[in-house]
Amino acid sequence: MLTLRGALTPKTRREYAKATDPAQARAAANVEDVRARALEFLFERLVVRWVVNGVPTEGARDLLARYRVASADERAWVTGVLREHCAEWFPDVRVP
Repeated sequence: MLTLRGALTPKTRREYAKATDPAQARAAANVEDVRARALEFLFERLVVRWVVNGVPTEGARDLLARYRVASADERAWVTGVLREHCAEWFPDVRVP
């Protein structure tokens, strides 16, 4: 279960737009790098709590560490949840 924030500040939206703009990416970055960074950015900004198998994770550092070791299935699930959440709360934010 993910607990998500219901707000994104204008500054965060600008930072997200910059992070997802391939023209702003480092020369070594490819499309998959930009996509991964976009998902991680939204995860960092929106997720407040993540409960996996009854074990809660909270706090920005711990949440990001848990996300980085997530299985492919867990990451796909998180991506789907972020897409649904953004479609409902932030229709102007495109989730890759």
